[in-house]
Amino acid sequence: MRSPPAHRVGIALASVLSASVLGGCGANADSAESAESFTRTDDGGTVRLSVDPEAVERLGIESETVSADASGDGVEAIPAAALLYAPDGSTFVYTRGDATTFGRHPVSVQRMEGGYAWVRDGPPAGSAVVTQGAAELTGMEFGLEDE
Repeated sequence: MRSPPAHRVGIALASVLSASVLGGCGANADSAESAESFTRTDDGGTVRLSVDPEAVERLGIESETVSADASGDGVEAIPAAALLYAPDGSTFVYTRGDATTFGRHPVSVQRMEGGYAWVRDGPPAGSAVVTQGAAELTGMEFGLEDE
């Protein structure tokens, strides 16, 4: 039997985790309760999630700063833990605007090395990228799929 692609397994796991954390741990959790924990906006290409402070705390969301491009070749280092895959296979990170606001930022991975993803077209140096809780944010954004 053939295994599903790793990024699909990760997204499915993130969806299940976020549903249990945000929607309550009981079997009676519904999407209305989850929807109250965050809002999703899309202003023509930039997706932003506004998450209730209590949910941010429960999820343990943490971030790290993007390193400056020291080589001058337009490639920046982001922690590999920040790298995520959308359902279509594209790569992205969540940037942290403030304590409870997160934006999806597409990236183009050039290489992986030493715990970092070297990316083009990533968030600017000094931006905070989510390294802990990013999978749960992915689950919030893309939701659970009906099968």
